Amino acid sequence: MRSGRRGPHLYRVGDTYYLLAAEGGTEFHHAVSVARSDSVTGPYVGNRANPVLTHRHLGRGTDVVGVGHADLVEAPDGSWWAVLLAMRTYGGYHYNLGRETFLVPVAWEDGWPVFAPGQGRVPEVVEVPATVAAGPVATPPPPPEAGVVPPGDLRWTGLRGPADFATPDGEGWRLRLRPETLADAGTPAFLGVRQQHRDVTVRAVLRFDPASPDEQAGLVVRQSEKDHVVLVVTGTSEDGGRRVRAVHRQGGVATVLGERALPDGPDGPEPVTLVLQVRGQEYGLLAASGDDPPAPLAVADGRTLDSVSAGGFLGLWLGVVATSNGAPSSSVATVERFEYEPSA
Repeated sequence: MRSGRRGPHLYRVGDTYYLLAAEGGTEFHHAVSVARSDSVTGPYVGNRANPVLTHRHLGRGTDVVGVGHADLVEAPDGSWWAVLLAMRTYGGYHYNLGRETFLVPVAWEDGWPVFAPGQGRVPEVVEVPATVAAGPVATPPPPPEAGVVPPGDLRWTGLRGPADFATPDGEGWRLRLRPETLADAGTPAFLGVRQQHRDVTVRAVLRFDPASPDEQAGLVVRQSEKDHVVLVVTGTSEDGGRRVRAVHRQGGVATVLGERALPDGPDGPEPVTLVLQVRGQEYGLLAASGDDPPAPLAVADGRTLDSVSAGGFLGLWLGVVATSNGAPSSSVATVERFEYEPSA
């Protein structure tokens, strides 16, 4: 057995009880320690080898940091493993992908678990024997078109409530604009997927005719209320036309990175293609109207967006947002398709 995810984990292995705990905080000094007892109520004796797994002694220049929050698992073939949280750094001491799950082999020696025996650190590659798999393997459903993240995909998440502002529409969504913005601690009309790759291209095809300069819809790179980047289509007060605008909110202060007008087609407003081209810590923002190829608008520095710079412990969301910036609105933005394509 074990306790809840965030607290110490309690296991019974044979006739011995093991208490597995994270210590040192959840950032650089994170570590795994273990104690054992013949009784569930203790007293528990700590392992003289504690911490049994950590990367803090490797320094900030290592590729994986913040190792901790481990779980012990016995596989059907009798082998033992640990799943745990850690962060991959790149572009300096930054980890935009947030805390990820890692797998480490475990051996038992003298009644104690030994994590990553012979290495003492999270290995780059783990070979899992086929006998570890248990039960029949279900046939996966056919994948969607390469890169497309359709409604119903389990990668979609939102903020603090049901996504009652969103209606599935083919490969995409119809988003009803809400007054809340990404800077508000509420439930904005936002849907996102976690950034899982250092190099990735995100593309959204958007149909949106804003009724005022307050109305905006488009792509977003979200860390928190105070730190995010948006690439949005918005209205203009001068001629009722449309503009595409890139804004970086850093530490609660918004800065316009770039903007330009969006020309209408012969039959009125055309679909807009918004692109987020992530290459390491460079977040390129591109846009185009109609059939034109997306052209660069601005570049955001990803090193300002991760939790090392912005605080907290979350990775980044890449998604879509639709807001009227506090004003009442009945407008709808249609995201015809949303693509997430990792680079080879």
